[in-house]
Amino acid sequence: MFATRKICVAHDNASGLKEANVEKAPPTRTLPALYVLDSVVKNVPTPYALYFGPKLYSIFMGAYTKVDNATRRKMDEMLKTWKEPVPGSISTKPVFPLEQVRPIEHALMAARNAAYAAQQNSFQGQQQLMRGRQPAPSRDTPTPPTARSYPPPQQPPYPGPNGHRPDAVQQQQPYPVPSGSVSPTSLPKPSIPAADHFFRIQARFLTVQRRSLPRRLGHILRTSRQRRGQSMALRSQE
Repeated sequence: MFATRKICVAHDNASGLKEANVEKAPPTRTLPALYVLDSVVKNVPTPYALYFGPKLYSIFMGAYTKVDNATRRKMDEMLKTWKEPVPGSISTKPVFPLEQVRPIEHALMAARNAAYAAQQNSFQGQQQLMRGRQPAPSRDTPTPPTARSYPPPQQPPYPGPNGHRPDAVQQQQPYPVPSGSVSPTSLPKPSIPAADHFFRIQARFLTVQRRSLPRRLGHILRTSRQRRGQSMALRSQE
């Protein structure tokens, strides 16, 4: 009884598909209609696999063109199962013969390649358009008559091998030579440099520190002895 009812339900669904319900269904109901076809063919392969085989290409491709990408991925998974035997079946034959499934695969591959080529051409066209853009035209305005022309800045001459500029050599003038002879005794005597004066002050300070060092050492020794005596007196009292 259950097998008979199952066959009747399958026959009714197949009759609906025979009336092109898949082609007439809206995009949101196209996948459920294909699931019905898939269930009928896998549960009752004879005679429905033989009946839908010649029409499989038009049914599948017509539904594929009007659904979104998420539904297309589900249809791709369904198409893979049609190339394999029914799970749990004794027969090793696929659901549909390969000569009926391969044209669908070839058409899908060609459509994907064409879409990819069109995308690449569009991208290359956009790149060429971006490269071929002309710069913004400049305003063709004449130079005002009152504009003053300034000479270009003069570049300094290249330095010579010794780091001196040639113009500096030309501009250099010799020092004037006094007319009369100058005796060495008439020249002013040089004053003591500031560094020598500083060193003399430091020497005096070190001399004073060296003379006062014994007195400081004696004071330190006397202080330490007093503290030692005080500590010993405190210990004896305890």
